[in-house]
Amino acid sequence: MKIKLTKIFVSLLIGTVSFVYFGCDSSVNIKNVPKFKFSAWQVYNTSNTSDVLLNNNVRAIIQDKFGNIWVGSADGGVNKFDGTSWIGYTLTNGLTGSSINALFEDSTGLIWAGSQNGGVYFFDGDSWLNYYNYDGPPIYAVLSIYEDDLGNIWFGTNAGVSKFDGFSWISYDHTDGLNGTSVSAIIQDSNGNMWFGSSSSDDLGGISKFDGNLWTTYNSNDGLPDDSVFSIMEDSFGNIWFGTGEGISKFDGVEFENYSTLDGLASNKVYAIIEVSDKSIWFATVSGVSKFDGTDWTSYSDSEGLAGNRVRSLIEDDSGNMWFGCYGGVSKYDGSLWSTYTTSGLPGNRTTDLYYDSLDNLWAGTIDFGVGKFNGFSWTTFTKKDGLIGNSVTSICEDSSGNMWFGTTDGLSKFDGEKWVSYTTEDGLGDNYISEVVKGSIGDIWVATQTGGINKFDGSVWSSYTTADGLVLDWTTSIMQDKQDNIWVGTLGGLSKFDGNDWTTYSVDDGLRDNHIDFIFAGSSGDILAGGTDGVSKSDGKSNWFPMIGMWFPYSTVNSIGEDDLGGYWLTYDYGVVNVYSTNWGTYLFNRYNFPSLGIYDVAKDKMGNMWFATKDGLVKKSAEITVKGSHAIEWFDTNAQVGFKISLYYDTNKMDFDGTLIVANIKEVDSLNSYSWDTSSLAKGTYHIYYIYSYEGRAVRLYDNTPIVVE
Repeated sequence: MKIKLTKIFVSLLIGTVSFVYFGCDSSVNIKNVPKFKFSAWQVYNTSNTSDVLLNNNVRAIIQDKFGNIWVGSADGGVNKFDGTSWIGYTLTNGLTGSSINALFEDSTGLIWAGSQNGGVYFFDGDSWLNYYNYDGPPIYAVLSIYEDDLGNIWFGTNAGVSKFDGFSWISYDHTDGLNGTSVSAIIQDSNGNMWFGSSSSDDLGGISKFDGNLWTTYNSNDGLPDDSVFSIMEDSFGNIWFGTGEGISKFDGVEFENYSTLDGLASNKVYAIIEVSDKSIWFATVSGVSKFDGTDWTSYSDSEGLAGNRVRSLIEDDSGNMWFGCYGGVSKYDGSLWSTYTTSGLPGNRTTDLYYDSLDNLWAGTIDFGVGKFNGFSWTTFTKKDGLIGNSVTSICEDSSGNMWFGTTDGLSKFDGEKWVSYTTEDGLGDNYISEVVKGSIGDIWVATQTGGINKFDGSVWSSYTTADGLVLDWTTSIMQDKQDNIWVGTLGGLSKFDGNDWTTYSVDDGLRDNHIDFIFAGSSGDILAGGTDGVSKSDGKSNWFPMIGMWFPYSTVNSIGEDDLGGYWLTYDYGVVNVYSTNWGTYLFNRYNFPSLGIYDVAKDKMGNMWFATKDGLVKKSAEITVKGSHAIEWFDTNAQVGFKISLYYDTNKMDFDGTLIVANIKEVDSLNSYSWDTSSLAKGTYHIYYIYSYEGRAVRLYDNTPIVVE
């Protein structure tokens, strides 16, 4: 089946681009230019596959004076929700620091954002502008933002607190009297005093009060339950509430009154506190949210409807609805009904395992956000709420009946398309942490567990194999069945082979580069490859092991391996991928060829021969070469055809300089079917590169397709 991608996906990477200006006032909008369907490298992440939230790890949430809900997330940027639709702001809008810790609207209507690694931003209504360290505070993590009654904006960072009056900056740290360095909370009380909550790093932390001249500090010696203070709030009676790592404190100006889980709080680690219109107080914790009406406690978790139990922020909107920013998305509660908003695309950027099933669906496992299924058009997410036993997915496979199996850090789940069945140590697993799950040749399922050896499931009965049976070590990392039905098991102490009766162990004494084995792979030629912290070793499965010679790695740890349709191996490691074709070696590094991040954990091949890579910041697809005999359909996506715009197609042999041969000139964009049939019969055999010139009244954009065309 041909995999078709929606326009939102393929418009991400546009290959080699050149802008040509001929002194004309007309403009070509780069957002609207056509994109070739087969770009060689394409990136998929939560930002570009979702039309709702950019990321499910929500850290900050506010409502502005117009009623819009603003959401800041880790590695996702900022979202705005107007009650109907979501808008995302990321790097293209000026947010170079995409992990957002804090959001705040000041008295003039400016939206401020504090990032984890990019300093302070404010939104001018169109784009985000950044204050660097030479404008004010050093570029540390900005954890909290507040405006005092004089219009000064205060920023809590992991190096103190800074005040900005619109022109100049003043910074304070522990040398000035601030208690602690990492300031997570700021408020001004009704008497004009500034309060700061900080963490307990370096034995500093607790509460600091600043009246403009003098500092007063409080910590656990004064009655606080803990010196890590994450949130502060003044209630309508003048009491100051503090959320700490060990419970809540209410301070009446004289003494502290403390509350904990023993009183009804969902968890003792409290990230945020607010008082709502009915005078009840809500607390965001790592185990849900709690409401305290002065007498009784009520708690809510994901069982009631929260997007996730780890709640970092909460607000009450103008209509009295409660909004919660969770590690899992955003939830709204109107007092009786829950609404949840999450990413509608890839569920999480930190992808761990990839699998293409027999129906051509791509499955992507993630850390903390479950598993996503991509059918070529849209994504579907499955989490614990749907029946998956755990949201951190380590391994995926399909059995001979079409059931999908998911190994997680909490057990093993089977999904038949409608129903979920899960297995744990209570059912016979050696350990609930699943390292890898694979299909056996006779319909059985083999499972490698972290500390409990391996298991086989025949559909009814679980069998276990440990060191007592001949396995070299019970801490297993990987499992594979070869063409001779041998079971190979990678461990932290070497490699074991099981032929159904006897066990054979291989170690560095037999030629392995290292006894720490992270993966095993059976090549189409019959080679067995095993790799880990010291590179890759290869064997024909019968004789000793030999190191694969010729590979260039900045670091030797190899995370996974796959094979393409040409028999080439693709090895992934923390800084990129290496592909191996007998004597030819190619290296693709982070920040080149569109890899979105350091850390490439897995590789898989789809039915079209494309190679997919799981990284800590999303998925990357490497398109295969296109082999052509006779005519070839050049196809492109076009989301906004415009009158007067024309497309001319060319080819060359070196993908340089845009000085090739014309294929066809001046296809009207509005009349185009988004494809052109190119007759290659007169071309010599070889590799060619296509590009177009997209023009309008003397102004043009030139674009190479990243996928080579091989004419046979």
